[in-house]
Amino acid sequence: MKKGVLLFIALAIVMLFACLSCEKSSDNGQDPVENGGEQPDIPDVVDNDPITGTVTGTYTVPTQKSTDGGTVTVSRTPRSVAKFKELRGQIAKEPHGAAACFVVALHMFMENPTVGEECLALSVTPSQRDAKNPKRLASVRQILYDRYYKKDSGANIYSPWIPYCYIEGFQVAPGWKKPNPPYKMIFGHNPGKDNIDQSASGTFHGYSIPMTIDAFNNTTSTQSRHRNITAVKIKGEEQYVLIDFDDLINTASYKRP
Repeated sequence: MKKGVLLFIALAIVMLFACLSCEKSSDNGQDPVENGGEQPDIPDVVDNDPITGTVTGTYTVPTQKSTDGGTVTVSRTPRSVAKFKELRGQIAKEPHGAAACFVVALHMFMENPTVGEECLALSVTPSQRDAKNPKRLASVRQILYDRYYKKDSGANIYSPWIPYCYIEGFQVAPGWKKPNPPYKMIFGHNPGKDNIDQSASGTFHGYSIPMTIDAFNNTTSTQSRHRNITAVKIKGEEQYVLIDFDDLINTASYKRP
């Protein structure tokens, strides 16, 4: 009898530890900013569908012209990091193509935060990436999860329409909805800033290029329906990345649907 009781207790303890282990392993970590900000280890998805990006217009150096600017059109939103890199290779050799990549990565972030954040990190300078994990962003990371990751966002913070307001044809009312592909973005000259020579920099080369991107129906003021951004080239690379992109994610003057 005594042996039976001891055996029963031993089995109960084993089952308890097994349940605790299962519970721990079943936690897939879908809240990336909790517990030290760790992202879930989600493998990159497969995306074999074709994708194309086209760029019109350019920016002149050393001095921009009032006619500088152009458009970037992408056929669809990538679903994988590999496909995003393919798109980036097509359009990011121009500064406004690099800005379009950041917008596309924002769209990806809302579909898959882990994949999207890695693509956002690819779109910005190394100083804007997490020093310990360059696949993550640094200072603006919490803002992204607050505003574009639904699980962590309050009703007054979650702003999923903002990344789509940079797509031509976006309407905020009645009842905002995603624009249909292909996605066209319009860029202009930033008259308030000049190109800055980065040739003597140990990190960058060429010029940092200030630009604007049109924002459709997203503010209460018709005087500010664009956002300012700056692109630059890292030494040894052909593609531009963003060094100034806060205006793309800042919701201070965005109209809520």
